[in-house]
Amino acid sequence: MKNYLNNREKFNIILLGIYKTLIYVCWVLFAFIFAYFINHDIRDDRTIGLIIILLVTYTIRNIFKSLYKNSSYKSYHTLKHHIEVTYFKKIKQIENEELANMDKTSLSKKILEYSYVQTKKINDIIEFIIPSILCLAIFFLGLININLILAIAIGVLLLGMQIIRYCILKKKSVEINNNYNDMLVDFINKIMTIKKLNIFSFCEDKLEKNEESDIIILKNNDVSPDIVFSTSLTIILSIVFLSCFLILRNNTDMIGYLLFFIILVFKLQNLLYELVPALNNIMAIKNIKNELDKYFNNATEYKYNHNWKKINIDSGSVHYKDNDITIKIPNFEFVRGDQISIIGKSGEGKSTILNVLSGIDKLDSGVISIDNLKASKLIDVIYLSSHIELFNISLRDNLKLDKKVSDEELINFIKELGLNDWYNALPKGLDTIIHSDYITNEASIVARLNIIRGIILDKEVYFFDEPTDAMDLDTEKIIVSILKKYFKKKTFIIITDRPILTTICKKHYFMKKHTLLDKEPLL
Repeated sequence: MKNYLNNREKFNIILLGIYKTLIYVCWVLFAFIFAYFINHDIRDDRTIGLIIILLVTYTIRNIFKSLYKNSSYKSYHTLKHHIEVTYFKKIKQIENEELANMDKTSLSKKILEYSYVQTKKINDIIEFIIPSILCLAIFFLGLININLILAIAIGVLLLGMQIIRYCILKKKSVEINNNYNDMLVDFINKIMTIKKLNIFSFCEDKLEKNEESDIIILKNNDVSPDIVFSTSLTIILSIVFLSCFLILRNNTDMIGYLLFFIILVFKLQNLLYELVPALNNIMAIKNIKNELDKYFNNATEYKYNHNWKKINIDSGSVHYKDNDITIKIPNFEFVRGDQISIIGKSGEGKSTILNVLSGIDKLDSGVISIDNLKASKLIDVIYLSSHIELFNISLRDNLKLDKKVSDEELINFIKELGLNDWYNALPKGLDTIIHSDYITNEASIVARLNIIRGIILDKEVYFFDEPTDAMDLDTEKIIVSILKKYFKKKTFIIITDRPILTTICKKHYFMKKHTLLDKEPLL
């Protein structure tokens, strides 16, 4: 908990524990007051005093109960949410190559599962474990005062029952229901988009502000009610009643004491029923965290080089085992200010150059150097490819990515990219939550929206991977004019099989037979 919350939020969690403890203290005090007055002469003044004290105690209990109810949801919700955001921030430390091949759905599930059980641990400690300790301590102190042997026997029986139930529940996995943070899942599944656009800060900010969308229901998931356990518990506590009654039946001074026991045991029964599932959930945390941390075993803090002047790839090669193809990069030079095209047919390996430069792929041989030194940092680049996806958030947020851009400017960009008809068909304009219904079979729409993103992000260096793929000639001309207009002073590499895109570049490379060439091959 110490790594997820600030001091104020930690204090609020501690307050919850105090509120819940005081609720049970008032409850025990309520029973004690009844017992005390029954053991003394009942007179008018005592009766009035009893009523006043009970009302005061009951009022204080309700105040603490209200404080707990009003604070608990927000505090537990905040804890769960901060755990999710903390692990999302860790994702950017995973190497690009490993991240590209990772089961992101499984990672999302593990983060959500861990955030749930960790939050539930705190909930269970406050809701069940602390009250159970309090009530059990009072229960056995009272029982020892009546009969030590009876106290030991009941203690052994209750402990044995809890151990048996724990062994049974331990075999059942902890499940999470209705606790999905859809935005977190969407961002993790599209993590390579976030990496390529280098917009982690935007996503973290969106997650921080998205707390209210995450539903949290904290409950024990121990399948159906345990009839055998609850029946056995009732029998044992009934034995306590009967034994105490037989022991105290001739002692009229202890009748109030017996009433106190009856009231206390009634509450204790509910706590004991929930105690083992709570402990089971707490014990499950370690395994869940270990499984989650496996995703971050090789995590490292990424550093970016923002001030480079020249990048070289010398004698490089990347081998793809799946199709047994080796992409060869004998010599590639990328100088700040360059506007380079890499031309070749589909499947020749053009994208590999960009993947190597951005850290998604690693060289199997050769060296990549920055300013004549072996590269130890990534370059700060916007990588726009066909794999860049839209998030399940509003069109406005998808395009702005937290940059200061007016709605009017966004609509002008949309018009410039020839998307006016598509935009006018959206039900809520810029407020439309983007999902597959709005971009089905429309790869060119996503590609153009990504160019708007690139313009708005306004970085110095860009990679364009087939920016006019799946576009007709008229749309392609629009893209070329946009690139000329907004990126003429930028440093960029464009890979393409469309000759028209080479007209905006000043330096050209060619891919032939999976090999990068600096001169156009004759054949």
